[in-house]
Amino acid sequence: MPDQTTIDAVCDVANATLASERGSNETIRSIADLVLRATTQEAALELPPYSTQPIFHHLQTAMDRAFDTRRAVVDAHLELGKLADRLGASRALLGDVFPCPSFPKGELEASNVRPLARASRG
Repeated sequence: MPDQTTIDAVCDVANATLASERGSNETIRSIADLVLRATTQEAALELPPYSTQPIFHHLQTAMDRAFDTRRAVVDAHLELGKLADRLGASRALLGDVFPCPSFPKGELEASNVRPLARASRG
């Protein structure tokens, strides 16, 4: 059983990790909303697509980087979980104190989830 200092440290980092994941998701939603609004207003103003293409190139870059950031944070989360296990602060040992949410049961089993493939830019 890990000491209380270790448990507190693991929970502190886990809570910050979860906040970073939520923040990454919010960034993605925010950029998606910007793309939606920009395309809607482009159509409303009857602008030709070439006039806004440079803008959408930047938005694509922003979205790609947002997804890269999300992936990196999730990868760090997985590595932090391995470290927590090595320190003895596993879900099995900590039970309800463990800060990370459980994966949902039922149709969405973890073994059925596949990572999204990154589209190549040609």
